Amino acid sequence: FGTIFFSIVRILAQLFSGHFDTEIGPKVESSSYSNIIKKLDCKSEDVVFLTDVPT
Repeated sequence: FGTIFFSIVRILAQLFSGHFDTEIGPKVESSSYSNIIKKLDCKSEDVVFLTDVPT
């Protein structure tokens, strides 16, 4: 990877409030998303979840 790649990663990282993995809970459990909302201390309507799990 080059410097341009890491510059882009740094810029994109500023757009995210957090990154959560399965330590917060399984991604197929709705309680996991509730835990994330609590951890972010915000309302659910203010959050966008991106996942690879089909809905």
